Amino acid sequence: MTKTRRELEALTEALDDVPTSEEEDRATTAALGVDVAKMAADIRSKIADADKRERERRVEEARRAYAAEIERLERRRIEAKPTRDEQLAVFRSLIARVPAQAVAMHFHKYESASDEELAELIRALRHLLGEDE
Repeated sequence: MTKTRRELEALTEALDDVPTSEEEDRATTAALGVDVAKMAADIRSKIADADKRERERRVEEARRAYAAEIERLERRRIEAKPTRDEQLAVFRSLIARVPAQAVAMHFHKYESASDEELAELIRALRHLLGEDE
């Protein structure tokens, strides 16, 4: 064991043995030139900066997700709409895969549904089957 190591251990033991008062702590920090208030302000500033960066990162991430969702919805609106016969074929293939007890009554009225309602029923069935777009 080196001399420095022994001295450090002795100092650590001495510090552990003797409790200090607030006045002694203040005097020691003043003698060492430590400005506790400035140090605390610096730490608070670093924490505030880190919080601000994290908040900005989360906001930017949310903006990107929002933009991607808008793009996905716009793309879906622009895509060629299937014909009613194509939609009916898709609907019938989906409803055949759904367990009978999971099919709500409104799914059975698909023949009289408008094209938009039929598209919504198809989306609902895909969601029910776990095949979300």
